[in-house]
Parts: sequence; structure tokens; C-alpha cells
Amino acid sequence: MSTPHVTGVAALAWQSSPSLTGAQMRERLRKTSNPPTDGSTPPNTTWGYGKLNALRAVQNTVASISAPGRAAPGTPVPLTSENSSAGFGAPISSYFWSAAGANLSSPDAPGTTFTAGTPGVYTVSLTATAGGLSGTDSRNILVNTIPTATFTVPASEDSGRPVTFHGSASDPDPQSLAYRWVLVSRPSEAPPPSPQRTWTPPSSPRTRRERTRSGCGPMTGWTPAPFPYTPTRR
Repeated sequence: MSTPHVTGVAALAWQSSPSLTGAQMRERLRKTSNPPTDGSTPPNTTWGYGKLNALRAVQNTVASISAPGRAAPGTPVPLTSENSSAGFGAPISSYFWSAAGANLSSPDAPGTTFTAGTPGVYTVSLTATAGGLSGTDSRNILVNTIPTATFTVPASEDSGRPVTFHGSASDPDPQSLAYRWVLVSRPSEAPPPSPQRTWTPPSSPRTRRERTRSGCGPMTGWTPAPFPYTPTRR
């Protein structure tokens, strides 16, 4: 029953703001919804992102951050607000980015660059304002150097005998490491040899058997599966 309601609210929002993209509409419907009445945290499998609010979907300013979830220390990563939008088709008049402990190249522009030199989890926030109405959004970015790992194996070994893999890893951050081995591929096993038997049916019209496709006549190149057959006199 929710589909026609969502469609109707989206139609109202698109009528007032025809330039909205599909991604902007998705963010608008999600971020202007009322929170669930049971106190649960959205999104969840019962309420989704909450209860639709048609008025807020049409008039509110929506801020939305597009950002990677992970970054390396000292490496700049781009942040954009491309899915942000204002109500009634108005342009967004101001942006304000913030990220405690990190550097943002342009904190008052539609897009900025995030750089953090120390490993950890950083929260980036954006406030977008238009027509006196503001919307906020936040994202967490994990700053962490990817560990390196290596291992050695014997050049060859007899089939059926166990072999030992020796592995090592390092993390420049440094952080504690966990190890997990995964078998990526293995040689295909040859099928066991088995003799192939064939059976040729007699040519008598009363005992001849043919396998056919519907409307296609007898199949050619077909070998009947073996089954017991005992000839009898007539």
C-alpha cells in the first residue's frame, strides 16, 4: 500500500522542482520523512526510512553528502553535495562543511576535499541552506592504511599429503591484525573412468523405439541410455 503514496508525494515534489534528479528525489523522500512512531532507528525492515511527509518533501532543503567510506592517512579524498536540493526548485544559497581533526580544502563550497593524517573514524557534516531553511547530513570516514600480507608455499608436494603455508603481515598505522585464510581455487577433478555401453533396438516395426521432439521428427545423433533388454522368439 505504500507504493502509491510514495509515487504521489514524489509527483508533488517533482511538480514543484522539475529539475530534481532521481538520486536527489530519493534523498529528499528519505530525509524529509517523519521518524518511526515506535521509537526505532531508521532505516529498518518495519518502517524503512520513516513515514512520508508530503509538505516537508516539497518545501525542505535537503543536504546529502557523497563520500567514500575509507581513506588512507594523508591522502585527499573528494566530498560532494550533488544529491542535495532545495524546496520549490530554489538554488541552495550556502554550504558549510565540518570535520573535527581533519582538513577540508573548501568548507563553504558545494564540494570539498577531505584529508586526515591520523588513523581513526572521522565524522564529516554538511549544512545546506536555501530560503531560510537548512538541512544537515553527516558521514563517517574510516582513515586507515591497508595492511600488507604475504605467504610462502612449497614449490610442489605429493598428492594427498598436507602442506604448511607460512604467512606474515604488517600494518603501518600500527593496529592489531587478524588473519584469515581462503582457498581461492583448486584444480578440477577428472571424472572417474567408466565404460560406455550402447544398445541398438531391433528394426521390427512393433518393437522399434525412436525418441522424438514434438513436431520435429526423430532426433539424430542420439545414443539411448543402457537398460536391460532380453530378445524373445516370435
